[in-house]
Amino acid sequence: MKVFQLLIVLMFITTAQSQTIEGIVLDKNTHEALISANVYFNGTYNGTTTDTLGYFKLNNADHSQNTLVVSLMGYYSESLINYPTDRPVKVFLSPKTFDINEVVVIYNKAEAERARKEGIKLFKKEFLGNTYNARKCKILNLKDIKFVFSEDQKTFEAFAKKPILIYNAALGYSITYHLDSFMKTETSLFYQGNHFFTEDSVITKRQSKKIQRRRRTTYLGSRMHFLRSLYAENTDQEGFIIRDSINNTLPYDSIISGIEGQVRYLITNGETSYIFYPNMKNLLNYKISFITIKTDSVLFSQEGYFDPTNIEWWGMAAKERVGDLLPFEYIVE
Repeated sequence: MKVFQLLIVLMFITTAQSQTIEGIVLDKNTHEALISANVYFNGTYNGTTTDTLGYFKLNNADHSQNTLVVSLMGYYSESLINYPTDRPVKVFLSPKTFDINEVVVIYNKAEAERARKEGIKLFKKEFLGNTYNARKCKILNLKDIKFVFSEDQKTFEAFAKKPILIYNAALGYSITYHLDSFMKTETSLFYQGNHFFTEDSVITKRQSKKIQRRRRTTYLGSRMHFLRSLYAENTDQEGFIIRDSINNTLPYDSIISGIEGQVRYLITNGETSYIFYPNMKNLLNYKISFITIKTDSVLFSQEGYFDPTNIEWWGMAAKERVGDLLPFEYIVE
């Protein structure tokens, strides 16, 4: 009986260890422990902070395939994809440095204020988006964001040493976004960063029902919705039609490869894949999106998480910005 009990305890400890990741966060230059660094799974509620010695411990049972992110004010975020769960990990963060030496100083106060207002307007449009949800978002610390216009290079950049704090009244979330880079040119937009969600706990029952409807509307036809249905091989039932550039329907095995744990891979077939999503309210309207895979394969999970570095979205899917983000814990009702 004692042997049997011991066996159960050992099995429990082994299982618990496999579902937990722990480690220490250090300054890359000084190797000093970093206190109160955010450690979280990108795009989720699941996160923690480092203690006074720089240590952290986080349950990864539900997000083992998601990118683990470590962020701290004044440092570039560090993303971990393949991380050990059988031993502590060391994470080194690099201090942020902004090269803005070539910025032209505006001495006219009125002109500076005008440029600042233009920068805020443009940043909100490109970063939050231009949807109903985006217009209901409020950036709580705009003063922490700096903008740089370059007339010669025709670029617009944004820098933030502190995390950007966003409240989304339409979807009932607060988002903490660690922005690593943001640049808009005449023909393209690129921004990179990591984020985590906090549920709005101060809402009425009536507001909650409205928020749930908005979340559902946002989810239907989204990138998350598409990838989840692609993973489950039920795109037809979910209303998606996938075709190539000459309008041939694509079979599953031409765009995805097999399962490894909870992960599948989008694979290139030499064509840009077209996604047609019929609007539930009117089958004559379509949300048309395009995918370009820049490498042989790009991983994605059953939650709808995907590796963003080697995939490009076009059409309606490309209009999804921070204002339309949903946490990976979201389940459609």
